[in-house]
Amino acid sequence: MLEPTDSEDIYIASFDSEAIRKVHFHIEEPCSENDIQQMVNGKIFNKQGDLWLKIESLSGEAVGIAVLNSVDERNGTFSVGTLIYPKHRGKGYGTAALEIMLKYAFEERRLNKFNGSVFEGNAASIEMLERLGCECEGERKEQIYAKGRYVSEFLYGLTKTVYYSRKVEK
Repeated sequence: MLEPTDSEDIYIASFDSEAIRKVHFHIEEPCSENDIQQMVNGKIFNKQGDLWLKIESLSGEAVGIAVLNSVDERNGTFSVGTLIYPKHRGKGYGTAALEIMLKYAFEERRLNKFNGSVFEGNAASIEMLERLGCECEGERKEQIYAKGRYVSEFLYGLTKTVYYSRKVEK
């Protein structure tokens, strides 16, 4: 879980416009340190069913955050967002965090389907999703306006059945 001491790392990461654009498909309005502290303390941004977790290295250093969100208990669907702090990117932390969140959602929360989306040009996230067994289920052409042009959004999904069948194959 996020702790009050995590707010400084998250506040600094909130200025990483490129990373934020990949998570939210747009640059967020600036926020204050107080806003981040309230978020970490669960006072804002905490929708029912969401789970915000700190991602740590084996040595205990904070390397990012992962969020289980868009939970629809009735239909068994969910999404996961990850943000890895700049100096820790490309080391597998995002993949490991998503794998843990998938296992938690499928096994503990008894959810049935992961839905994710990635915009055109985010090759690292596309590779990560496909490595974990997610399939591209569609494309929304010119869906997102970013950096002065329209780009496509790719929709990815992974069902519990496919997730477990991949586990058995390994």
